[in-house]
Amino acid sequence: MTATILLPDMAQCREKLKLRFPDLSPTELDRLLLSPPAKFYKKGSVIYEESTKMKGCYFVYSGILKVYQTGREGKEQIIKFEQAGDLFGFRSVISYEPACTSVKTLSDTILCYISGTALLDLLKTNPGFAYEMIQIACKELGESNRYIRDIAQKSVKKRLAEILVMLAEETSPGKIWEISSAQPQKQLSACCRNIKTKAWWNLSGGKSNYSIPNA
Repeated sequence: MTATILLPDMAQCREKLKLRFPDLSPTELDRLLLSPPAKFYKKGSVIYEESTKMKGCYFVYSGILKVYQTGREGKEQIIKFEQAGDLFGFRSVISYEPACTSVKTLSDTILCYISGTALLDLLKTNPGFAYEMIQIACKELGESNRYIRDIAQKSVKKRLAEILVMLAEETSPGKIWEISSAQPQKQLSACCRNIKTKAWWNLSGGKSNYSIPNA
């Protein structure tokens, strides 16, 4: 028997979005949220892929997602993770450019879809909201710069450990392995398989029931 998923209503979505954007009025929040405001996505669902033309963006009501790019050989390179309270996909809306990343759920997730038209209108008319969006964009730019630096300078084991810590901060530590024991490995695709396997074994405490994907 399939369990019924209880989705948040407009008032609940508005309340959570208000925590992210306190300068928005109830009317402005309603302009951003479409009706119905929330949609459920199972673990492993692709929200959108690279080159998608974005007409809106997404607010994470609950769950964890990975943002990644796909290389020439089809290997996923994880850029970052999104969790409850985060906003993603807005860069493409603001710049009128196709998405440069793909997004997939790492757990069962509830997302609120944000109207691109309303987003652009509020950026022009609400200075407080525009400032908050600039802060979010600057934070993402800083994360991207650190990501590039880490690939060039940090060891396999240190990068893998940081990914696991990041996941632990975004969910309960005991559920890291449930979310996806293999996901961090794909970010280390430039490293040879035997080094990755050894680092993963050490950090997982010898959990041999988790397979290591090919590089």
